[in-house]
Amino acid sequence: MRKDKQMKQKLAVGLSLAMVLSLSACGQKKDASGVDDGKIVVGTNAEYEPFEYLDENGALQGFDIELMNAIAERAGLEIQWIDMAFDSLIGSMEAGNVEMIAAAIGPTAEREKSCDFSDVYYSGYQSIVTTAGTEYQTFDELKGKTIAVLEGSMSDMIASGENADYGAVEAGEVKRFKNATQAIQELENGAADAVITDAIIAERFVSERDGALVGHEVEGTGEDSVFAIKKGDVKLAEAVNKALKELRDDGTYDTIYDKYFSK
Repeated sequence: MRKDKQMKQKLAVGLSLAMVLSLSACGQKKDASGVDDGKIVVGTNAEYEPFEYLDENGALQGFDIELMNAIAERAGLEIQWIDMAFDSLIGSMEAGNVEMIAAAIGPTAEREKSCDFSDVYYSGYQSIVTTAGTEYQTFDELKGKTIAVLEGSMSDMIASGENADYGAVEAGEVKRFKNATQAIQELENGAADAVITDAIIAERFVSERDGALVGHEVEGTGEDSVFAIKKGDVKLAEAVNKALKELRDDGTYDTIYDKYFSK
């Protein structure tokens, strides 16, 4: 089952890359808003369950996916999804291949140079995951350690010192991976001392490992998740934020949230 799923993931990624190349070759309009023709291209990285992932049939699932689909339906927009590596998402937007990104990203100053942001749709914390018996509760305790992270994520920025808002992490080495599962496997194989990741992701891996892993939410690391929107596309930003507010007001947001995060 695991091998079959990996093959489907690779196939989906391969197809998505072909779609990206096709969009580039066609010369997608960079100035027009997706609201004008009712169609938008949204990029994601479907390797970050429960936010975005591929099910056993290779279909996109997850909190971000379902929420973005609900927003699009409410705004009268049709979505074309493209799955790609997380660290390729911003570059793809800069190249004009996607108009939005739904991938649990934080609104950093660096990203703001390349895109605009929706209103906040999720808030969470960072956690440190270790093997049982070796526990770290603060970033200071990771000094000189080997840390595994999702490449290009907020966890990567924290581990590498690019974002010191939550305290300095003087890691001995930062190992970057294309998905959180690979980072956890590096820890389990003894090739990393800890993994820094979103708390909700840490909780899932800890619960699945039946006591072999432990996770500690780092105090003071609250952060927001937003949808990235093509720079300067005011129409699209307004449509997305309006729909998001309506979904919150009528309870649809809570229904989707509870589906993925309620215990």
